[in-house]
Amino acid sequence: CDRIAVQVMGQLRCIGSPMHLTNTYGAGYQLELVSTAGEESLTQFVQSSLSPQCSLIEGHAEHFLYQLPPLSKALTLSKVFTKVHAAREVLQIKDY
Repeated sequence: CDRIAVQVMGQLRCIGSPMHLTNTYGAGYQLELVSTAGEESLTQFVQSSLSPQCSLIEGHAEHFLYQLPPLSKALTLSKVFTKVHAAREVLQIKDY
């Protein structure tokens, strides 16, 4: 049996297969970058190289978290990793 139950404050909120829960409640992927390049440079890179629909969720010191749009033929995980890896030196990306 592959079912997951989610409880919030002791009350059952939802139950279903992993696929059902992902399709119903999933928000997609998030990309975290650790860089000294700054918010403007990173946001410009993420929106121009990955998707204009990417949005900055939060940024603190050198840590920046972006919400990626749903994956499609235009935006795949391999594209995300390839583009970020290629920009490591230019954008001073320490980790992702």
